[in-house]
Amino acid sequence: MRESIIGVITARMDSKRLPGKIMKDLAGKSVFAHHVERLRNVKSLDGIFLATSFEREANAPLIEEAKRLGVPYYEGEKEDVLERHEKIIDITGAAALLRVTCDMPLFDIPTLNKYIEEFHNSQPDYIYPGNFNLLSGTMCELLSAKAIQMSHQEYKGSAIAKYIIENANKFKMVGVMVRNDICRTDIRLDLDYPEDYELIKRIYEELYKDGPIPLEDVYKFLDDNPGLILLNKFRVHNEAASYTHNLLYNKPIYQVVKSGERIEILNETGQFIEYKQFLKEMEKLLDYQVQ
Repeated sequence: MRESIIGVITARMDSKRLPGKIMKDLAGKSVFAHHVERLRNVKSLDGIFLATSFEREANAPLIEEAKRLGVPYYEGEKEDVLERHEKIIDITGAAALLRVTCDMPLFDIPTLNKYIEEFHNSQPDYIYPGNFNLLSGTMCELLSAKAIQMSHQEYKGSAIAKYIIENANKFKMVGVMVRNDICRTDIRLDLDYPEDYELIKRIYEELYKDGPIPLEDVYKFLDDNPGLILLNKFRVHNEAASYTHNLLYNKPIYQVVKSGERIEILNETGQFIEYKQFLKEMEKLLDYQVQ
């Protein structure tokens, strides 16, 4: 019997940097509605769930939107995000959860299709992008029910893959290869700050035509309009995401990477930096004047 995989959108209204971002408008639909639409275009997904916090008054608009879209929800611990996911496993009996955070209304659908195929083929505990980073705003992760349950016995918090990655010897982890044309560390597509919203809103206004925008179309549009990339280019990622990213990819302080057809420099949080800024930071790090 084929084991089920549920797509989970982790979201609540009380965002510190961009309050209510999950309900902000993008081309006439809420951010949450676009997350749902994209997940409904992932092949062989067995359902969608909203994992939110028990803050009934604050989250009322989000809950109503979930009801309108026919998405079931679970209201759980505010700080213990892992608890919400374990409870959804209990409710649905799913073998795995495809986790999508509320800050990625442009996540790559074909990559998630690969995740599901990989899970059914080899039954790993954790699937992540093997040649690209989770901080891009375009990549998600898949966790087995067993991995979630084992993790929650040892860890309570928001970084749901933290225990898995810190204890990689206990879990089967698989990195799925992402195609080169969408490996773009020079463009930030997270939705975490007002500047991010301004960029993503421009993208949706230009490209949305009643169906999910292919990620490759997003990059073509931004390459044709490079000034837009500067709107949010130097915003930093949140600490929990950066910590998990560094554990998973074992990042050095700086690295030179091939991103598609480009050669780029990333800092220790996986964020793109300009060459001149890199030289300045190296001067400070080494206390040496780079010529």
